[in-house]
Amino acid sequence: MSAVKWILGAVAVAVCTLVAWKLSEKFRVRQKFYGDFYLFNKRMCEEMNFTRNTLPDVLGSFTAQPPFQAVLNDYRRTLDERLPFSCGELWFLGEEEKRSAEEYFSSLGKTDAHTQLAYLRSCEGKLKELAEKTLSERKKYGTMYIKLGLLTGIAVLILIL
Repeated sequence: MSAVKWILGAVAVAVCTLVAWKLSEKFRVRQKFYGDFYLFNKRMCEEMNFTRNTLPDVLGSFTAQPPFQAVLNDYRRTLDERLPFSCGELWFLGEEEKRSAEEYFSSLGKTDAHTQLAYLRSCEGKLKELAEKTLSERKKYGTMYIKLGLLTGIAVLILIL
């Protein structure tokens, strides 16, 4: 009977830790998204200053991690099909953040180069701040969730024994 309790306890620890890891995913995904968003904005500023490639060329040449790359692919598709762009499916962003991202992408390529560059530079500070904030949140809360899940699993193990 003792071996069964240990096995059940080990399963409880594993399940609690896995659930906590899954709950902390929001912080990892947000950090990747805003890190890539900041890099994309910097790339757009460089393009506006020096090479002045077309927007579809810049979108096609920029590679990012999955959450932001999916947004870029969706934006490129909406440009090709002339559909309105939406960030509604981004589960890890709040409503205000979704609206801000939609506004950013809807403004790309709509004005002259000087106005566009001014807008991109005004977004740069905000995006850098968000990238740093989400990195600190990931370090703080992501590890906290996993540690709490592990501790919960150990508590369940103790209760089982």
